[in-house]
Amino acid sequence: MQTLDNDSTMTHVMPEEELPFGRDYWENRYGAPGYSWSGNPNAVLVTEAAQLAVGHALDIGCGEGGDAIWLAQQGWRVTCVDIADNALQKAKARAESIDVEAAQRIQWLQRDLTVWSPPSSTYD
Repeated sequence: MQTLDNDSTMTHVMPEEELPFGRDYWENRYGAPGYSWSGNPNAVLVTEAAQLAVGHALDIGCGEGGDAIWLAQQGWRVTCVDIADNALQKAKARAESIDVEAAQRIQWLQRDLTVWSPPSSTYD
């Protein structure tokens, strides 16, 4: 399958059944009991974001939401995107259990990044 990128160039997009780590893989991984990750934010993110003015962040491939939750606790508005709805459900539940106020600054979107692109001017 081919599709047009935002800049109107052609790219090849593999059909879902050909993707080694497609939606089914991630749904199964995040559908398992417990958490796959520690829940801690990435150390590099913490170092770099601590120097930035609070704004609106985009977390692509957010998984269980560790980075997003930390950003929201710092006052950021965060849009979280993941291919797996199971990941988003776990992340949202985790965020709400940790910090209800911060969780309200997080938007959760299930999107396949092989066919969806975020609007570039929306995020800091």
